[in-house]
Amino acid sequence: MSASISRNTESESSPNKKRRRARSSNSVPAEPEAAEKCLVTGDLATESPVHLCHVFHERYWSNHPMLSHLEWAWGMKYDTIQMDGESNTIPLRQDWRELFESDRWALMPSTDIIDKLWDRWVKFPLSKGNVPSIEDMYDGAETFEYRLVPLFSNVPSISRRQKTENVPEGEESSGTFVYSHPFDTLPPIFSRVKPHFVVCDAGRKIESIFSTSFKIHPFIAHIYGVSKEKAENVLIVVYATYCTWSKHIQPATFVTSPRINDLRSRSGLIRPGQPNCASQASRPKKRCKATGDVIDAVCPQPKVVRYATSLSRVSPCGSDVLIVGDSEWDTEADAEYEKKQLHRVIKAVKRWVRECHREALSSGGWVSCFTHDEQVKRYRQEPARKMISAM
Repeated sequence: MSASISRNTESESSPNKKRRRARSSNSVPAEPEAAEKCLVTGDLATESPVHLCHVFHERYWSNHPMLSHLEWAWGMKYDTIQMDGESNTIPLRQDWRELFESDRWALMPSTDIIDKLWDRWVKFPLSKGNVPSIEDMYDGAETFEYRLVPLFSNVPSISRRQKTENVPEGEESSGTFVYSHPFDTLPPIFSRVKPHFVVCDAGRKIESIFSTSFKIHPFIAHIYGVSKEKAENVLIVVYATYCTWSKHIQPATFVTSPRINDLRSRSGLIRPGQPNCASQASRPKKRCKATGDVIDAVCPQPKVVRYATSLSRVSPCGSDVLIVGDSEWDTEADAEYEKKQLHRVIKAVKRWVRECHREALSSGGWVSCFTHDEQVKRYRQEPARKMISAM
């Protein structure tokens, strides 16, 4: 693979030469896309339901090992990753949000960013450490250029209405443009979302279809205006970068304590005039979410005493997978709902404790796990004792 993707992708002999030169100039509109406007269709929140959508989805926020991998790969300090700001959030109309979150399409960075990703990969191998901040790659830029890449052929067409001056609302001359698959005529999309979050999402989606990814090479070739071979290079750089970031094991000394960062999702329907997600994320923390993973989040170290029963690997909530807390308690109904959820959690935990106790009695007692023999030196010297039930 060539070490310079952007040089390869800007072929001088291509018939789309003029269009690509305009793209590669990296000209940015005077104003970025508004937070109340769909990034794809341009619909305002006053016209259609527009939702904030996390590019790196909140379903992965509880994957603490992955978060640590990303922080190490991005040259960040441990437990400093911020997922809920504008650098990871885009506004999408409801239907396009559903398509995005069901992996039907992805955003892809411009060729100059892809080239910088490759250079970073070559110059700063993660295995050698001393990885600089990913932000250094952007040279202070705040708005970035992206392409919409369909991953399946059934992605619907995009209708964009562009009003011209002195034309009444609804008239044909106001300008309605329809862009169809593979969206090679769709203008570049500009957003404040950071490329490393976009690459994480796009790389994950490419990985899920990698065995058939050759089918989208022609789409990428048309979208970027390059040959199929160069389109394949673009795809491989994004895919390989994601795999390296998400799966490279950071040094053991990097993770020093349980994660305390409050990664709370504030995605949802945008109401005209409401504060954007970045200002909301800066508000004081209230409470943390409690899930079945809360024990591992609070006590990830092996020094914690655990019990060797068949229920040891079962969530205390069993089949009751619940999320408790931090809906902001906006209404009385929310508070009542969370109260009921909390009671369900308490009952489930008590049921789990009873089952553990019953199994311990039937198997002859508790067996604790320790990290080294010194912890059980005195215990080995004591005579055997019978278990006395306290329940």
